[in-house]
Formats: sequence, structure tokens, C-alpha cells
Amino acid sequence: MPDIDNKKYGLPKLKKYPMPDAAHVRSAIKFFNYVTPANEEELAKAIIARMEEYGISPDSMNIGDENRFKKYVQKTYLKHHGILGQKWGVRRYQNPDGTLTKAGKERYSGNAIPPNTKFLKDYSGPAYFISSNDSLSELNPRVPDNYFTKNGYEDNATPRISFAPSIDKCLAGLSQNVEGNTYSVYKPIDISKHKVFKPNPKAVPDSLITDELWICESVKLEKVGSIKVTGNRGQAGKKFSYGDKTAELYDDWTYEMKEIRHSDLYLQHHGIKGQKWGVRRYQNPDGSLTEAGKKRQYKQDYKSTEKAFKKAMKSGDKNTSNRSEVGAKIQSKIIANKDVKEYDDSYQYVNDLMVNAFKEQFGVDISKLPNAKLTLNEEYSKWLHIKHDKAKTAATKIAKNHIDEYASATLKDIGVKETKAGHDYMVKYLNDNDFDTSWYR
Repeated sequence: MPDIDNKKYGLPKLKKYPMPDAAHVRSAIKFFNYVTPANEEELAKAIIARMEEYGISPDSMNIGDENRFKKYVQKTYLKHHGILGQKWGVRRYQNPDGTLTKAGKERYSGNAIPPNTKFLKDYSGPAYFISSNDSLSELNPRVPDNYFTKNGYEDNATPRISFAPSIDKCLAGLSQNVEGNTYSVYKPIDISKHKVFKPNPKAVPDSLITDELWICESVKLEKVGSIKVTGNRGQAGKKFSYGDKTAELYDDWTYEMKEIRHSDLYLQHHGIKGQKWGVRRYQNPDGSLTEAGKKRQYKQDYKSTEKAFKKAMKSGDKNTSNRSEVGAKIQSKIIANKDVKEYDDSYQYVNDLMVNAFKEQFGVDISKLPNAKLTLNEEYSKWLHIKHDKAKTAATKIAKNHIDEYASATLKDIGVKETKAGHDYMVKYLNDNDFDTSWYR
């Protein structure tokens, strides 16, 4: 790991538990029980400081009861991001129970639009909220209490409830390693009764990734199901900026459906209304491809390789280094083959025999005449043809054994990433163009 600031270590003196980013903070929490009791409190304080810095909400971490770090989190944080000792009700627009004050009602009544948001008139699309709490029935707007709002990177004046248009986006918005976690999925009972706002990056830095939606009033919820996060598809994180800094969010989580209460859910990756949970045409719940998905991918790879190869041939196939190497290997094996050597020796024997006979009879060395041709008698001709056929069969077999290697070399030469479909295309092209029979005439 590159050199990092001592302050970024959980235990600076020991240079252990580095936490230069959110991913390392999650790892430090995961392996917290490995720290010695003498260093436990110091590490806990460092993790909590980094959680605040990177905007990590403990409520979404699902820290197990056996993890010793949990007691330190409980001392610092209250559920739903409240801080121990914080006095609720000192906000201008919100009462302690989450309802709006008179000033709040005035601010969000009528056509008032929160700063840096767009009012989505008559919004009737999907809006989801996920939580580890499986018995929510209503949510009240509040200002998130995290690193971004504390440091002015995110709107810290507008009480709101944050929804997302898909489960994928909900998971991305947690900004955590959520693998293995189970969440209940909720939606507003009737979203048409609420004003929906879409914040821009000035209001919420990662809003272009999460497609976050705001409702700035109390919302009654309907539970539509539950999910368990099974892993991820290994895609690169998506970067966003806050102030003069950058961070990453991951929206490639895969999950399985644990409970279904409503058919009006949009599945991960553009599910369709009424579609049964987990029944995707091209993708399984764990992110792997279905049989239909594999066939579809195969066709796409086949066509893209064909297109790239034809383009390379049209523009001039200049790089042949990999094919030349394989070709030299094939040629050397053909030359060394027993049947090939026997034919070459037989042909040379007959040729020498006829040249000498012609020289003795007519006194002319026909081998030195460039246009001279000798006609074999029928017996010699049949004998040599048999030898030649055996040699050609042997050479063809050698070439055929290397056709896969030659196909891979071709793809390397034209700069195309090899896939099974792409490889199959090249093998077919070589076979159609007499690859195995062209090495020995």
C-alpha cells in the first residue's frame, strides 16, 4: 500500500488498520475483534472518526452482536443517525417528532421548492426505501446527520425522506459494504399524494449515481418485500465530487428475493411491472447469466469479433507477429514429419535419376535449363503420387492440430480480446479458407 498519513491508521504507532478510504474502514470494522483489548478503544475512536469523514452511516452497517466494535457505536450513535446528547427540536423547520413546524409548513407548502432540486410534477414512477427495520409504517423527514451535511457538502437545512427509483440505487446510496445484509423494501402507499423533488449534485453530491428522490413531508409506507445482498459483479466504482475531493459509490450489488408482498416492484436492472421476482430473461439473481443470457452474449461476441477482423483486413493486416510465430512452429513440424521427409527424398531420388539418364543419353544437363520439364513414366508417377498423398495428409493433420493456437494468435494480432464466440469465429474463418490444407502442396 502506498504511504498514507499516520492519522489514517487506526493504530498509528503500530501502523495497523489503515483507513485511507471507506472500503478500508469497513474492513477495519470487519476485523475489529482481532485487535488486542489494550488497543481496542483507540481503534474504535479512530474508526468512528473515519466513518464520519467518509459519510458512513452505522445504521446501514449491520454490525453483528459478536463484533466488539458494536458497543462503541452504540455509545456514539443513536438509531437513525441521532447523536448521543443531541437536542432534537432546535431545528427551524422540524419538530422533535419529525413533523414540520409552522415555518417548515410554510417553506414546503404551495409551490415552494427546496434549493438545488427539481420538482417532479405528478410523479408516479417507482420510489423505494430499504431498511434493516422490517416493521416500518411511516417515515418523517429529517436532515441526515453525516459527514457531508456536517461539513457543508450536502444540504443540511432541508428535512427530507430519501427514496430511489430502484433497489440497485437504494443499495448504492448506503455507501457501504452491504454483502450478506438483509433489507426490507418499502414504497409510499400513494406517491401521487406527495410532492417529489429530485436533488442535483449541489444538494446531494452523489445524486447523479443514486438518482435520489426527496419527499419533504411524512410518508406512510407499504412493505413490498425483502432482499438479501449476495455479492457484487465486480464493476468499478463510480466517482463523484464533493468540494475539492472525490469519492466512489458502487451500484453493482447482486441480491436475492427473500419475501414478496407486491408485484409492482421494479427488479434490479430494469425489471418490468408484473414480472415475477428473480425471473430475468438474461440474468440470474446472483448476477450470473441465464442460458438465454449466455446465448445472447455469445452472439454479441461473435458479431463484434467478425466486425473487428473484417475491419483489420480492410485497413491492411499489418501486425502478423503472433501468427508468424505459430506458423513457423507448424512448418517446422511438417518438415520434420516422417511421411513428408520420405516424399521429399523420393521426389529428389526420381528427379536425380531422370536428370542423370538424360545426361548420359543426350549429353545435356537438363537441371541447368530453367524451362526444362521431365515427364515421369506411369510407374514412377503412381509411386510418387502415393508418397505425396501421405505427406499432404500428415501436413494437414499437423496444421489442424494448431488451428486453435493460430486463431488465438490472429485475435492478438488484430488487438481483439478473445472470447469463446470470437475464437469460434476465427476457427470457422480459417477452416472456410483451407487453413489446414494450405501448408503443403
